[in-house]
Amino acid sequence: MKTENIPLNLTRTLVVGNCPLGGRHLVGIFRQIARGLNCKIIFAKGGTETSIESYPQDALEKLLKPGTDLTIRVEGSNAKMGLDLLTPLIAATSGKTEAVKRASRTVIVRNELGFHSRPSHLFAMIASSFRSEIILEKDGEKVDGKEMFSGIYMLACGPGAELTIHAVGPDSEEAVSALSSLAENPYLHEISCS
Repeated sequence: MKTENIPLNLTRTLVVGNCPLGGRHLVGIFRQIARGLNCKIIFAKGGTETSIESYPQDALEKLLKPGTDLTIRVEGSNAKMGLDLLTPLIAATSGKTEAVKRASRTVIVRNELGFHSRPSHLFAMIASSFRSEIILEKDGEKVDGKEMFSGIYMLACGPGAELTIHAVGPDSEEAVSALSSLAENPYLHEISCS
């Protein structure tokens, strides 16, 4: 049975946080998410709307300055997933000293091809955008979730594999939420990382 994708238009307003990767890398990740999920991502600030697909890189970087109030709108059949992936990346926590936070979640890999090279690369890229340490666990084996070849790829996560995502650090809950959504995406193999 084939399910029909229903176009969505979802909006969320948040404050831009400090991201260790910086605006240039975030913009690249956002564009990859938009292409991979076949959705349109629009940032709005002060009544001006900006589509990340057509806006100059340096202007988008300025828009992503920490402390800026920013409204994100995602349009398309994968809008919810897009918004769920973007939110923790944009609202990354500031550099304040905080108690060590931990979060974990066990998910089932839903992608029909499992975590081959493209999904592993995308996962490592998004995991690297968080300040928290990311550990992946499968069948008792633990690896660095920010490393593609010496980490994720080594777990050989095929379709239906049970994967536990652990995060330790100031943005651990956001990291586990975003990475869980990514790992459970049945169309993960279609998302481009170029």
